[in-house]
Amino acid sequence: MIHALVYSLYLQETNRIIFSDNAAGIIGCFDPYSEKLLWSFRAAGVRGVCALSRNDIYNRYRQDVIHAVFSNGTAVLSADSGGKITDVKHFPGSDFYFLDMDYFNNIYLPDRKNHSIVKLSRKMEFITTFGSFGLSGISFNGPVGIAIHRRGGMVFISESTGAHYFWIGTDIKDLNIKKEHDKITLVYKLTEPAYVAYFLSSLPASDETEFPGKTAEQNYTLIERKRYVHNDIQYSFTPPDTQNKYTYFIISAVPTYSSKLFHSRNVTIDLADMKIIQHP
Repeated sequence: MIHALVYSLYLQETNRIIFSDNAAGIIGCFDPYSEKLLWSFRAAGVRGVCALSRNDIYNRYRQDVIHAVFSNGTAVLSADSGGKITDVKHFPGSDFYFLDMDYFNNIYLPDRKNHSIVKLSRKMEFITTFGSFGLSGISFNGPVGIAIHRRGGMVFISESTGAHYFWIGTDIKDLNIKKEHDKITLVYKLTEPAYVAYFLSSLPASDETEFPGKTAEQNYTLIERKRYVHNDIQYSFTPPDTQNKYTYFIISAVPTYSSKLFHSRNVTIDLADMKIIQHP
């Protein structure tokens, strides 16, 4: 038994409890089976904490990692269980309380003030922000709490007016297209690891169709399915001689979670002018 003024708790797969004690100014780990404090380190002014153990099944990188919100909700720290703070990121103008990680150790932070979710990589690099104020669609009203089902890729968000539930998907961001002679090079970012296909098509793709190149006769497949686990992607190709049959190049990304059954992200590029076209 321990006595602490607990601000937040985080339950690991191993049933160990990570907590922040603002009175003592510590983050600690409590084992309910032995009823012992396994470790603790100094961390003042902490709000939410989350932590993965190298023994957790749904922890892609099998490392001990701890993250916490502090500094009145405008900063996030990363630390190991030995108490060494390895990184700190500041977000002026934000108001974070709690946070969680997905299977790939990406960090999700509900921002109550800006009615959005901030997503960071496991190395604390900014990936994306999504959501805005509202009561429908991808919108929030003062989001605060978060819990992620790492096996299935499901996210639960509590907010002022209720709760949100959604799947972890993937998106294609910062797409840059360069053509030199006959060679085309694409550079882009994925917001989540994904299976990606590249193909040529006589028709633009819909965002609702998973890997159209697998079924549509109008398509010429360049790469049918490649798994990317990193965020920064570069792909180069030389279009084959197809007698100008195909007028579009399509990137199709599908998440690695259960959401792959329901969600894909397709981007269509017009080969005539190398511009991205809108989905129909």
